[in-house]
Amino acid sequence: IALLLGGICYFTIDRPLARWADTLSPQTNDAWQLVTRFGLSEWYLVLAGFMLVVYKLITRDEIIAWRCWLIVACIGGSGLVVNLFKWIFGRYRPPMLLSNDQFGFAFFEHGYMVHSFPSGHSATAAALAMLACRFMPRFRWLWLCLGLLIAVSRIFVGAHYASDVIVGWTIGLLFSAMVCRVIRKPQIADGQ
Repeated sequence: IALLLGGICYFTIDRPLARWADTLSPQTNDAWQLVTRFGLSEWYLVLAGFMLVVYKLITRDEIIAWRCWLIVACIGGSGLVVNLFKWIFGRYRPPMLLSNDQFGFAFFEHGYMVHSFPSGHSATAAALAMLACRFMPRFRWLWLCLGLLIAVSRIFVGAHYASDVIVGWTIGLLFSAMVCRVIRKPQIADGQ
């Protein structure tokens, strides 16, 4: 479904939506820039990695260590998949469309301006939403909406096309769902 939606967006709304996003006011862009920062994976990976070491080796809290390991595996793993796809597909970013009318793919090219597909921020946002749903299922709709907001922000700041966001979000969700099935919660004996 995501590939179909991504393909439809590629041929229909990616270009007009990128041009429209470029007309947003500086104040609107600043607000979206603030939202999009929550999709930066480095903060989550560094903090979760540090906490994993602390809770696994020092305090020996297996449950918190397991949660930290899930965060690292889901965000880091989906990020690796996204980066592999970015390298293979080499899609031009929206500024290339706006300045040089370049749209499409430059396979196996590298550099920021040809690494639009898929969106890494969207994959991170989806992984975070999936993890938050797992850890706090009662608020699952809130987590999914917040994750989608972060993903959509990438369109409004002019960094990605809608199709990039859809595929990045899907990679983050699917990869995280797979990791959550593989990495089982530790069984803690009573009294510990």
